[in-house]
Amino acid sequence: MRRPGTPVTTALPNARPVRKGGARLFPGIAALVLAGCVEYVPVEIGALRADEEVRVAFDEETSIRLSRSFGRITQELEGNVSPRGQDSLSVSIWIGRDYRGTAFENVRQTVSVSRAGVTDMRRREISVWRTALASAGAVAGFAFMINRVFFQENPNPPPGTGEDPPPPPERFLIRIPIGRVRQ
Repeated sequence: MRRPGTPVTTALPNARPVRKGGARLFPGIAALVLAGCVEYVPVEIGALRADEEVRVAFDEETSIRLSRSFGRITQELEGNVSPRGQDSLSVSIWIGRDYRGTAFENVRQTVSVSRAGVTDMRRREISVWRTALASAGAVAGFAFMINRVFFQENPNPPPGTGEDPPPPPERFLIRIPIGRVRQ
């Protein structure tokens, strides 16, 4: 005989009750997986390979001068950097990003800047620990979802027993106050 308030299981007798809290964790897990597994490490101009994309940071004066070419002030650009003489660099930036699927898709704009105007150059490299963290998060997220989907129990009694289905499980509510706290 079943005690009142205990769920009836017909398919999986050892299954755990269903909780719908996993839907709240999914965006966090997805953000972890999509966070990217790269990091930017400092690099010298002599260590660059041909046609290697780097992130270049500029001082304020150079950023203002470059705004005439790009229409907006930006202190960082990603592009190919090559030396031009002793005191200047050429930065080739892909501007066809907004024109995908057209003839302008692969268009690059090249600008010359002084070496003194460049404050930092960073190369994009795959980060082992970020990749491991994102992979572990993805595996944990999928394991959690599989646990919630495949190990459900049927809370309804079998047909013909005349018993009422149990009440829904308790839900925990976490409130995060945003704004001013009233006293």
